[in-house]
Amino acid sequence: AIAKFDVKNNPQDYINHLMQNKVSIVKCTPSYFALFSAYIREYNTNLRYLTKVILGGEKLIKSDLLAFFQISPKSQVYNEYG
Repeated sequence: AIAKFDVKNNPQDYINHLMQNKVSIVKCTPSYFALFSAYIREYNTNLRYLTKVILGGEKLIKSDLLAFFQISPKSQVYNEYG
């Protein structure tokens, strides 16, 4: 389910969208991924349907990736950048 622009601009709305639609794959930039991941950690959100994250368009920061794996160790992350 593709999220509307205004939904994606609000992390809480986006997380709710992912949960309500049982989204299993997310594609975004690493900077958005960092915000998304921080929100999930801060609010202890369980995205049990999320299995894959595809990142691209920017350099991925290793610490952001490691932080995400702490909360979602079974998810697969693909880096399309360079």
